[in-house]
Amino acid sequence: MAHFTFLIPRQTDDLLKSSINDDYYVKNVSVQKDIPNELKGCRLSLREEGAEFILDSFDTYFSVLHHGDSLSMALIYQAFEDLHKGAIELNKALGFLLDDKDNLNDETTAKYKNILKMLIYLYTQIVLLLEKRVLAKKEQQISLKGKKKSVKDADEEFYVDKKSVLLILNNIIQREISLFWDDQAIEETFINTISGICYEFLQNPSVKKEKEEFNEIFNVLGYLMKAYNHGTTFIVRITQLIKLHEHLIHCVPNGIKYLVQNFNYKRLLHEFIEELTEWQTDERHQDAQGSRHCATVLSSLAALLPDLMMPEVVSLNNYLYYEPASLRISVIMVMVEVILSNLTNDELDDEQRKFRDELFGILMEHSEDVSAMVRAKVFNQWARLQKEMAIPLKFQLQVLEICVEHLRDKGPLARKFAAHCVTTFLSCNGFSSN
Repeated sequence: MAHFTFLIPRQTDDLLKSSINDDYYVKNVSVQKDIPNELKGCRLSLREEGAEFILDSFDTYFSVLHHGDSLSMALIYQAFEDLHKGAIELNKALGFLLDDKDNLNDETTAKYKNILKMLIYLYTQIVLLLEKRVLAKKEQQISLKGKKKSVKDADEEFYVDKKSVLLILNNIIQREISLFWDDQAIEETFINTISGICYEFLQNPSVKKEKEEFNEIFNVLGYLMKAYNHGTTFIVRITQLIKLHEHLIHCVPNGIKYLVQNFNYKRLLHEFIEELTEWQTDERHQDAQGSRHCATVLSSLAALLPDLMMPEVVSLNNYLYYEPASLRISVIMVMVEVILSNLTNDELDDEQRKFRDELFGILMEHSEDVSAMVRAKVFNQWARLQKEMAIPLKFQLQVLEICVEHLRDKGPLARKFAAHCVTTFLSCNGFSSN
């Protein structure tokens, strides 16, 4: 076999461009009618050679990608099953080689670096092709079902066990694969290929129902951050996805909690909060949906991780003077969660009492916010705090007077919640914390 270097492409068709160097490129794109027979030959090579089969079979599986939109789902699924077995064989081979890593030679490391990149690239891209085709077919089926036609669910017929895919990828990256790279520096394109499938899986709304799959996604991403410096990229990518996909506002906070608890990524929280908030202060990048989604995530983080969010309140207060209103609301929600979780007991020291009083002062200030939405949220949270007996006695009369004053607020929603707050004060008038 001739020596070559495989480079993971930015675009699939980049592999069709010939190279004057020793970079690998696809020389033979199979015609569609020949692919089934060629896959049979590849399957035989897989049984005989294990993961090394990909060195001579790459072009055939690339052809599946190249013709992906016009091939049958059954054929694509066959390719996936082959590559899944290939990935399993690769994991076994890596284990065998790395058990005797002191005897690795240059030829073996060069060969297995190519195998790693070639097989993982094809495996992840075929999985994503299947995912795209299944989603498209499901959308079509929804339309057909509306016309009273009976159809079989696409994901039942061509089911990809995403948890299994993620587990095999996680097993591979947790091996000492950096030994196959010069200076043990794995190129970013390889890391992005593996992280990319995680981000694609997160975009499917079904992920919020699949807890094990969701946890495995964050297991892979967590290890990439731990071992391959993927943290900054993760924060940027996950924030972009939150802005676009509503279902993620309900599950990403749990993912962040998972990373904090299982990978001790407390530092990640501060950087993530900055990414969620800072972009909203730039008037050139206003995005109502994105602001709303980021605000919800910020509020959820406060409820899930109140102890870790407490130090963030000081920096978050700076955002109370920026648009949009949803940003200010999210900061207010963080403050309330911190109060309820950390600042309500009778054993607060002087510094904690001072901090608590400052937060109550900020809440009272935003009872007069220019936005009726913010005022309504503040009154709603006053009622919540009163129900929990969390408002110090020295603030209660002042808060109640503010609520009564806003019974004539110009905003109907603010009036509604001011009235609700007054009612709550009347029904929950026991002694509060001091």
